[in-house]
Amino acid sequence: MSKSKTNLITAITISGKLTIAHYLFVLKPILAIKKNYNFFFSIADLHAITTKHVSNELIKLRQQTANYLFACGFPSNEIFVQSQISGHSKMAFILGCHTNIGTLLRMTQFKSKKNRNFQNLALLNYPLLMASDILLYDADVWVGNDQKQHVELTRDLAQKINNSFHQKIFYQPNLINNSFFNYRIRDLQKPTVKMSKSSQDPRGIIFFHDNSEIIKDKIIACKTDSENKIIFDFEKKPGISNLILLYAMSKNITIEKTVLILQKKCSNYFILKQMVAASIIEIITPIQKNVQNYQDDSKLVNKYLEEGRKRAQKQVDSKFKKIQKILGFNFIN
Repeated sequence: MSKSKTNLITAITISGKLTIAHYLFVLKPILAIKKNYNFFFSIADLHAITTKHVSNELIKLRQQTANYLFACGFPSNEIFVQSQISGHSKMAFILGCHTNIGTLLRMTQFKSKKNRNFQNLALLNYPLLMASDILLYDADVWVGNDQKQHVELTRDLAQKINNSFHQKIFYQPNLINNSFFNYRIRDLQKPTVKMSKSSQDPRGIIFFHDNSEIIKDKIIACKTDSENKIIFDFEKKPGISNLILLYAMSKNITIEKTVLILQKKCSNYFILKQMVAASIIEIITPIQKNVQNYQDDSKLVNKYLEEGRKRAQKQVDSKFKKIQKILGFNFIN
């Protein structure tokens, strides 16, 4: 591991339903910049059980998520399963000893979920586990702006503990993402809300398991307007702006350049939709073929995950070795 590079970590909660939005906003940009970092990618299966789950399904989803990540091009030693590194839950408990309950109750995501039928303590403690995921790796973190409050809590906890013990125990992480995070890919049928795998209407979501015809149908049927003007303005033209954003992120070009290209090439919305569909299919098709290869070779996937686990475990062991005496423990024999 290069000591001259900053560590960077991100995570994906297992669901088995990878969407084009997640790929374009998280996976594709990370693949482009991770060479500049010592990169760690956590398959966050502990985070997945904060809501009701089925054990056999959890095992299946964990494997499916790994298949997708390897198929997208992430190297074997960068991906690990969160639950296989016991230090994550251990550190989350330690962080909880330095956190006021009121602070957790004020977290925006908890407040948005607490009125749902299923509630448990894990939902309240979710930010502590996320902070643990980050602080153990002395890393900056790649997350969306919707997780900004959790990153700020992580920074506050790092500073609080450092001040309590009068020495630098934890690195204060920075939130890393790109300029496209100023926007969110929207639901194809409801372009006023973000595309979410939990949506009740699958027509509004492009999943990675969708074939080319399904992708075309979803894009062609997406909600737009009747003006026949290609303008990027989510307030006035959310449907068209969503298509522009999808094309821009697929081609990795600016919104401004994308608008000029599409205005020149598209005399109507149907042509626009065809171009956007083609750009998405161009990305998804080779990844789908790779996914199938990994599905057919589970031994190779498990071998890769073990390589990632060993690398992550080495980092976590090193971190605990440095901090255990300061905290008053002897975790490593």
